[in-house]
Amino acid sequence: MDTPTPTLGARLREARDRTGLDQQAAATALNVDRVNLSYWENDRRTPGLAHLQRLAEVYSTTVDYLLGATDEPSEPDHHAALYAHLTGADKQASKALKSWLTFLDDWADLRSEVDGELPGRGQTFVPEGRVAEPVTDSRRAPALAVRTRELCHLGLDAIPDLMAFLDSKNILVCRKDMGKGSDVSGMFYNHPRLGFCILVNSGHQPGRQQFTMAHEMAHALFHHQERGLISRASIKERREKFADTFAAHFLVPTEALRKAVERCESTEAGAPLDPYDVVRMQREFRVSYAMLLLRLYSEGFIDKETFDRYQQYSPRSLAERLSINTDEFQKEYECPPELATYSPSIIDTVFRYLQDGSLSVPAAASLLDVPQEVVSLLLRQYDQAHADEMQEYAQLPSPEQISPRFTRNHPKASAVPSRRSSAKMTG
Repeated sequence: MDTPTPTLGARLREARDRTGLDQQAAATALNVDRVNLSYWENDRRTPGLAHLQRLAEVYSTTVDYLLGATDEPSEPDHHAALYAHLTGADKQASKALKSWLTFLDDWADLRSEVDGELPGRGQTFVPEGRVAEPVTDSRRAPALAVRTRELCHLGLDAIPDLMAFLDSKNILVCRKDMGKGSDVSGMFYNHPRLGFCILVNSGHQPGRQQFTMAHEMAHALFHHQERGLISRASIKERREKFADTFAAHFLVPTEALRKAVERCESTEAGAPLDPYDVVRMQREFRVSYAMLLLRLYSEGFIDKETFDRYQQYSPRSLAERLSINTDEFQKEYECPPELATYSPSIIDTVFRYLQDGSLSVPAAASLLDVPQEVVSLLLRQYDQAHADEMQEYAQLPSPEQISPRFTRNHPKASAVPSRRSSAKMTG
């Protein structure tokens, strides 16, 4: 007796089960009502072509499989489509992207095995981005940058550590060297199990990396309908222009820039801005000299002639004369420099797995692609920091010497606090 051909609903259920998503998580990732998804899976309704394409993306399969045109549930290589257009000249970038995508899948497998539930395909926390079509009108980008800052309670202040901030928003950031001279600056990937993930070209200058993170953040919030996007200077289509404009206004809000200009000594003296003012503001906003110069020009604080002239100055030389270091864009973490490629939450989780025996030192070294000595050093540095901090308690009164005025019911603290919580506090 012939086995009956699976219906569309049965294939939808099977594809969802294979990705490890329950109905609610899948409905959230698809931006549809859970009841509708249930109707589709029970063949009570039929999804349209647009929804079928989104279902295939979220479940890492093909429309042909869902419709029964093929029995092969997975694409031959779902990573290959993400970097297919990279050429031979992008060899280093292509290698870095492949390595990163493999790491993400391995990380998802490990997290799922040890901790169970994963966030799944990411959804924007900005209401204006919760639409079926990506937002690509650059004229909307400045207002959306302000809106995003408001939702994140950032005010007008510079963000001390953008990587930690994005981590606090469950946007996983990694860095890999894709080539100092490469025009590939980064990539956004809406991972089916980890949600929003960002890769930044660590070969670029620190200020450029800051801009790339904010640029890829724009892709995550407003272009998450795409599975993945590679950002490169040679491609300036509508999504890239939108992300550029969003990043510039997110990192350097117009009102904050105006106040910074007013504080400059040159402005107070009634003179035009000089290059040293630009370097000081670059330091304040933690962005590159080139970007700050562009923001000043775009807001009308300098004219084109001044922009062209100041463009010829060396920001490094100007900074040295002012005795400031404009390369300090990233907060230093208490971990070996080889691990700076990974976001704080990854390092915290690896440390927790090492402590509870879920991960061995050799396995951690293989996962993070670093020597075992680096992982051992991570363990020693965490322990040493804890010992240093414990010394202070010997100099303070013990709990037994203190009589509390009253007692509250407090939730238990986690054994290893995440750095993401501190990032929320600074944000």
